[in-house]
Amino acid sequence: MNWLGSSCADAIIDRLSSDKQVRVLERENISKIIEELKLQMTALVDEEHAVEIGRIIGADYFIFGTVSVMNENVVISA
Repeated sequence: MNWLGSSCADAIIDRLSSDKQVRVLERENISKIIEELKLQMTALVDEEHAVEIGRIIGADYFIFGTVSVMNENVVISA
């Protein structure tokens, strides 16, 4: 199922990257910055840490999401 989450992320990144007014930073790059600042990144970042991270990297918005399987259904949330 990991491939589906990666595919969704890639599709969103591709779409946003086509907009000249949007600068996309991928999670891997953000994680490196956070590691350098000795902050811990969890699956969900609380609001306080998200604001701090946003200030540090110059981001106005974050997109977080999950892909999971429930019974026979794929659930995508963002």
